[in-house]
Amino acid sequence: MARYSYVLPVISFFFITDAVAAVKLARFISHDAPFEQQACLGYVTQHSQGIPREIANLGSIDGKFCQPLGVSVAPELINEALQRGDDLPSLSREIISESEQAERILPPIQYSKEQLVNGERLIIGVGFNYVEHLEETGDYSGTSPLLLFSKPVFPTGPYTPVKVGSSDQLLLDYEVELAMITLTDIDLSNPPTPNELYPNVAFALANDLSDRVPIITNPEFGYTQGKSEPGYLPLGPWLRLGREGFADEQGNWQIDSSISLGVTKAESGEFILEQDASLTQMRFDPYQIIQIMAKRHDAQDNICMRDADGQPHWVLPQNGIIPAGSILLTGTAGGTAIQAPSLWKKIGLFFKAGFSIDNARNVFLNEQIVDRNRLGYLQHQDMVSANIQGLGQQVFEVQVLAQDNIQNRTLPSPICQ
Repeated sequence: MARYSYVLPVISFFFITDAVAAVKLARFISHDAPFEQQACLGYVTQHSQGIPREIANLGSIDGKFCQPLGVSVAPELINEALQRGDDLPSLSREIISESEQAERILPPIQYSKEQLVNGERLIIGVGFNYVEHLEETGDYSGTSPLLLFSKPVFPTGPYTPVKVGSSDQLLLDYEVELAMITLTDIDLSNPPTPNELYPNVAFALANDLSDRVPIITNPEFGYTQGKSEPGYLPLGPWLRLGREGFADEQGNWQIDSSISLGVTKAESGEFILEQDASLTQMRFDPYQIIQIMAKRHDAQDNICMRDADGQPHWVLPQNGIIPAGSILLTGTAGGTAIQAPSLWKKIGLFFKAGFSIDNARNVFLNEQIVDRNRLGYLQHQDMVSANIQGLGQQVFEVQVLAQDNIQNRTLPSPICQ
């Protein structure tokens, strides 16, 4: 994809859908008594280019909407909050300054380590859902099956710096995506109709950050390993109910919203628009993704991949139930830093690697590492700006930790068997 240079540090959008006034539910740290330093749910009443500037605190009418930091957020509570838009006039307002946004704006959903380990919450990633991104991976027919993988990682706030270890063996890539949060259980043995699905889910902006190294070295099983490091899931800034502007009365997917991501490069100060697409360009909408998951569950077509610590993760729940509070990442548009080599380049790599496919992958990996800055992989102090029309904007800085702050380690095999 071609890259376009701008001098602006962030992307500006105007909301043009009919759902402009719909509830925008955020989670933030309150500074007002009696909920000071608690995590509260509230409605975004003012925002600047998709960044919340004023939030109406639901805790001011019912204390259950504020909880101590670190407490898991029940999906039932989120569902109730999304339904209570008529309470807006009676709520107290809190101002969020630009200097406070990284600290105070939290990911809109929170869960515990136990919930993640025990499968009480799932994060399911989707790959190859945009034709242009398929072409980047080398499939110019645009017909590859949908990729599903587990991403066992805790969401972070949309303005929280993403901290990564200093390593010569890191290719950090960006992936702006539409995230669907389930508010009730989904039974893959009896999947919901569109009319049953969309009133019971919420949508948010997500970034499926990825280290491409495990994926390049093992393109079949390396996805969970490359996508599950801490901080690799900025989420938010707010949630919207799935039935509001995303699907028509018959449950058909209809939203024509822009989805885009840009990077302000620390080295040059140049703003580069990397990803630019529309949600209508998805090969499969969220309902269709659920149907694909249901068919694979019925066929017992399940995939296990290991994370960076060697722990195995099945992409589909063994009992067929996607629990409420889970996150489905619906795929990334074209424009990522990773680009598959051309056919002639592959032939050259194969010769250069002594006719070994594994060696050819390693040669390609080394070339990517040497040239990673020019190719667009994220570097220290790069600023990432991501936007989905109607779902707000993320802006976060990449921070590479000093070498003596991390431990060098060899990644285990990503294959479960």
